[in-house]
Amino acid sequence: MNAKKWIGAVVLVAVVVVLAVLAYLPRKQAAEERAHLASALRSLDNINDFTDLDHAVAPLGMWFTWSTNEWLAVQYGDGTFPDWSLAIARDSEGRFFRSRERFGGAMASYLFKRLQYERLHWEQGTPEYLTFSPKNKKRVDLGVERADPAGVPAMKRFHDVSTSTNLAAGRAALKSIGFEPFDP
Repeated sequence: MNAKKWIGAVVLVAVVVVLAVLAYLPRKQAAEERAHLASALRSLDNINDFTDLDHAVAPLGMWFTWSTNEWLAVQYGDGTFPDWSLAIARDSEGRFFRSRERFGGAMASYLFKRLQYERLHWEQGTPEYLTFSPKNKKRVDLGVERADPAGVPAMKRFHDVSTSTNLAAGRAALKSIGFEPFDP
């Protein structure tokens, strides 16, 4: 076999492999998104009370609660090859929301920092720092910033949801960061 035929065969094989991968990736992405959606809907449908929230959103999601026994839970998943992202939220009234924005670990990081901050103030006997006032919102922002300066821009996006006064305000804040209502 001469060199030109050999190079032509290698190029042909490379082109076939690239085309096969390009044809496979969209199907893989769609399958991963469908699997995450089904899993998220199952998890979120099984929430009966506040104790179920952690399990329903783990490991990358987060939850919000209000003193009115209302809650909002967000289940998040993503992939890098192929690149996809899907967050599904459900509230205590059974409404669903969806976002394809890439949040990465920002939700779980914010939830962890928020809970860490709240625990610190309960242990110090200063629960007044946990009320939802503009002054305390700034304190929580500062607490999150001190805990993880690199994560602040991403985590602050969830702070408006977290510090909203009720479920209706929480839904509005959720929509402001890219979620839209959807009917599963």
